[in-house]
Amino acid sequence: MTPPAPVEHSLLELAFWVSQIVVAVVAVLAAVAAYLQLRAYKLLEILKLIEGLEIRRARRSVLREIPERAGTKWWDDKTDGLRLETDASDVCELYDILGLMIRHELMDRFWGAMVNFSRPTGR
Repeated sequence: MTPPAPVEHSLLELAFWVSQIVVAVVAVLAAVAAYLQLRAYKLLEILKLIEGLEIRRARRSVLREIPERAGTKWWDDKTDGLRLETDASDVCELYDILGLMIRHELMDRFWGAMVNFSRPTGR
């Protein structure tokens, strides 16, 4: 029995297979680029949330004014109590949302560590 003769492929068939491989590689690279772009967009949105003017003002108020009033019922203060309570509520809400995002892996662990690092250490 004689072995089968080698099959010769036409130039168009070879070009077709090369083009299919190139298309597959381009599709994978496009998917990777889309993933990286989505990740960058998500991080930018988180930064906009964390560094918004109102949240920065509230966080500054919580970090500077409330510790000065430690041991008192600062939330009952007639002049600044409501403002400080609102600021503390806003900051706590933001950190609760960020904590949920980290817990459910909607945010990178790196950013979670940075948020945790930026939090004032307790007494």
